[in-house]
Amino acid sequence: MDPRERLSATQAQLVSALVDGGTAPPGFDAQRVAVAASALVRKRARLVRHAWPSLAASLGEALDERFAAVAATPPPREGGGIADGFALADALAADGVLSGEARVERLLLRAGWRRTRGGAVPRRGAFAGCAVAGPPRRLVLAVRVPGLGTRLLTLGGG
Repeated sequence: MDPRERLSATQAQLVSALVDGGTAPPGFDAQRVAVAASALVRKRARLVRHAWPSLAASLGEALDERFAAVAATPPPREGGGIADGFALADALAADGVLSGEARVERLLLRAGWRRTRGGAVPRRGAFAGCAVAGPPRRLVLAVRVPGLGTRLLTLGGG
């Protein structure tokens, strides 16, 4: 293996150690690489807190712990905190613990962002969707029309 190929392989192994939980390449301090990987997960969690304020408020200090489980997957290539927030919100919804306000926030973000295999990209077309929020229990409908923006309609709740 020539020096360029060796460097490329070492770089790939380092990236894997930082984002996928892989092992540190030979010659690297494994403990320091683990600290750097942990710092990257905390940075991603901060981006989720910024992009998803209702989700962050509903989880409080538990966001970091809940996000750490989601962050075990490679980071999104597109969408950053929005895409990471979608992954966290979906995991919470699957566990049945996504708050009503976070469901509405996810609906609004779905109106503006389209999910892709690589993360999330801004939505260009129309969108219609709904979410059940509460308490009090209510149905929230969102409709997005390009050029006109997103409108919400709330039914129920008292």
